[in-house]
Amino acid sequence: MTPVRTQQFPPDVDTCLVFHEISSRLRDPEWEVRQHALRVLVDVIPTLDEERVDEIMEPVVGELINNLGHLAPAVRKGALDTLRVYLLYSSTRDAIVKNVSLKKKAKKKKEAIV
Repeated sequence: MTPVRTQQFPPDVDTCLVFHEISSRLRDPEWEVRQHALRVLVDVIPTLDEERVDEIMEPVVGELINNLGHLAPAVRKGALDTLRVYLLYSSTRDAIVKNVSLKKKAKKKKEAIV
């Protein structure tokens, strides 16, 4: 993968399009597809422009958080690893952690109702 080798995202590639595609992969019914998408994120996040990393990751964050509760242990671990890397490069760490916490509480509340 070029970004990993060069340590920068290619300027001629539309990052928004790439990350929307990764987001769709994080919803794939096959856990292996999700796991691979998470591995790609771990490799690509460090290559992003630090001033735009939160903007670029926006379409992915919700699915990333959802995958923290996936049935497959490999997907959960991949989501946690990706979140850890994202937090290293994000300028909105507190908001992300709060978002994870709120989604976890909402999920527990929903499960209690059902």
